[in-house]
Amino acid sequence: MGSSKSSSKHQARQQLQPTTKLPFHIGKIYKEMSLQFACSKEIQE
Repeated sequence: MGSSKSSSKHQARQQLQPTTKLPFHIGKIYKEMSLQFACSKEIQE
């Protein structure tokens, strides 16, 4: 079951990578989101 889950995840990732600089943009947004999540987590604690 785990293998089928990872394969579908890989397909979704490929769809998010057009021939533009979008992957870099997504990575940047993901970085900022993770930073905000870490900050909000510290505030809650």
